[in-house]
Amino acid sequence: MRKILLSTSAMIGLTFAIGNINDSIANPGDPKLTVNGKTHVSTYYVTNETSTSNSKKITSSDKEDITIRNPYKKHPVTTRVEDSNIKLKVKGSTETFGGLDYELLITLSGDTNNSNKPSVSENAITLGSQSYGKISFGDTLGPDGNKESAQSIIGGLGGFYGNLKDIIVIPKEVVWDCRLTGSPGKSTKLIYTSPRIEGLQLAASLTPNTQQKGTKKLSKAQKSTGKPFDYNNVVGLLSYKSNLNGIDVGISLTGVYGIETGQANKITYNKSKSYAIGGKIGYDGWEIGAEYINNMQSYGKEQYKKIKTVGKIINVGISYTFGQSKISFGLLNTNKDLGPIDVQMDSTAAKLSNVNNNPDSKKMKISKSSALVLSLTYDYTLAKGLTFFAEANHFNLDSTPILTFNNNIIDNNKVKENNKDTANMSPYKSSGKAFLIGTKYKF
Repeated sequence: MRKILLSTSAMIGLTFAIGNINDSIANPGDPKLTVNGKTHVSTYYVTNETSTSNSKKITSSDKEDITIRNPYKKHPVTTRVEDSNIKLKVKGSTETFGGLDYELLITLSGDTNNSNKPSVSENAITLGSQSYGKISFGDTLGPDGNKESAQSIIGGLGGFYGNLKDIIVIPKEVVWDCRLTGSPGKSTKLIYTSPRIEGLQLAASLTPNTQQKGTKKLSKAQKSTGKPFDYNNVVGLLSYKSNLNGIDVGISLTGVYGIETGQANKITYNKSKSYAIGGKIGYDGWEIGAEYINNMQSYGKEQYKKIKTVGKIINVGISYTFGQSKISFGLLNTNKDLGPIDVQMDSTAAKLSNVNNNPDSKKMKISKSSALVLSLTYDYTLAKGLTFFAEANHFNLDSTPILTFNNNIIDNNKVKENNKDTANMSPYKSSGKAFLIGTKYKF
């Protein structure tokens, strides 16, 4: 892998040099190479307490037993290099078809721990004109990557948008994602983006198979990976951007729809169908952004008819920029309906489960998961592209399911954790704080 990265770096340098030489003798419309990149180096101080059911065998003398643990108790400090990449863009133009611009985008990952991931994260071709808009083909983000939200407002590493979720314990059923369920991400797709007229712009994408990316073999892309996916996934975005009397305004409405859902592990899932409404305003150094996401029943298990949503998400951000400094605050709140979770128990566990006889199972309470994350950031721009930052985050995550046995509610703590239906649900709660300082460089 190291040899591959070194070879890639050498090729980038050579191509860049050749591009600069050619620019001096080429025609104005000939392709030109531009190189952009970024990297972040940060140091974290983390506290993270989690609670989970005890996994020891149930006996008649057992009482409620919850184990509290802190993964960072002995070593709360860690340092990471994050979000590193280099973008290569080759742009050209031609008078064909009344004037056509074309572009090749290749994004190379700068992650030195990237042994199990492709070193190229984006690869797409774009054709466009000012009159008719543009069409993109390849592996890149679709329209939902341009929706309005609090994302661009929060500084530091992005708070709950950043890498915090990669270093703490998140219960399996907790929603921590500001993407819409069913979003095709960077899977291979076709995208159309219209010109912006009177502030309005329309964009849409079609992804034939959300498992397909790059040169992945079609036979493997057609098979289940254990998670639901889409055939013929459609994403639409309607946005408005303008400056009204010195106030920058941005509004977006985004929708995701999967025409057909692939089955995973012989489980029938609902189609992906989710939407988001977001907005942002800016004036005299101030910026405020907010977004509401409803994932409806996307990828929810079909048998849970009472579940109305597999995730409602609200994110809010506010920032103020003064001189070379920027301070911002962000909030993420998510909620998800889990439904009653049926479990299998042996006869001993069933007798000790404190079954709460419920004559009307239809009135059974629906269990939920939730997340509350608060982020406070400070950025100081020392020079163009070079920024020092500090960030503080507080998180409180809860995913205590309501378990059922023969349509009756049972005591969660009386079920053996090694039961396959409950083991994946723990830990039930996770909370803590993360403080970080670091450097960002972007060119």
